[in-house]
Amino acid sequence: MNWSFISWVVLILTLAASEVTEMSGYLTRDMTGTVLQDLVQFEEGLAGYFESNGLDLREDLGRRNALVSSAQESFFAKALAARYENVTRDGRPGQPDIIVGEFDRELECKMTSGSGGSWNLQTDYVTLTKKGQLDFLYVLASPEFDSFAVLFFDGLTPDDFYPPSPGARQKARMNKSVAMDKCAVLWGDATCRNEAFIDRLSHERDELLGDMDFNLRTLDNSVKQLQENGTAAQIATAMRMRDRETDRLSRKMDQVSERIRHWSEVEDQWSFKLMSVG
Repeated sequence: MNWSFISWVVLILTLAASEVTEMSGYLTRDMTGTVLQDLVQFEEGLAGYFESNGLDLREDLGRRNALVSSAQESFFAKALAARYENVTRDGRPGQPDIIVGEFDRELECKMTSGSGGSWNLQTDYVTLTKKGQLDFLYVLASPEFDSFAVLFFDGLTPDDFYPPSPGARQKARMNKSVAMDKCAVLWGDATCRNEAFIDRLSHERDELLGDMDFNLRTLDNSVKQLQENGTAAQIATAMRMRDRETDRLSRKMDQVSERIRHWSEVEDQWSFKLMSVG
């Protein structure tokens, strides 16, 4: 096969583009899937060991996640080291969990199982303030540790978190309205509930506009016909019906518009869909 110079350039650019679509920063979806499989096996082994000693690993999810988080750091560091140069792992207090020396990036690894359907993504505010900027990898795990969402955040700063509240032991809660702009979802899915609500309400508003147009035109035609052939009482009744329908639809339109305005102005609310491994 004879390849022209332009053909080779097109091929190289195509391969490069496909590589970019599979990557988020320096992490890939394939890399993430492999690490999650290893974590599932690790957690299963740990749960079996606990059970053999009469204990339930999943009785306290916070403690379970703390035990597994060390493996999370180790497995992701190993996966990164297979691809990039100078990858190291420390994880001691105040030290970065993973350093990717090839890019001079520091990666903090977090694991959480949520609470009551909400996901409180936190960090140590003092450490982040000292560093100024860090990458973050949050693994969201189901209580059974069989489905996950993995979120990679590129270059978070203290401005991406709320200042710690009194008694929070310098644990700062993420401001998702700001930080999610820097997020790439490596596993599972993330949905801005505000946008979903606005889309649904906008569709409801469009349907309501159609109803208003049809209903009011129908009533206007009835009034016109009665003005030609009907009695004064019939005309008055038809006009009252038109006015009531106009008021009813206008109130509904105002309610829908107010709800759209509300969801446009309040802080973004995010929901995360966990996905199984394998």
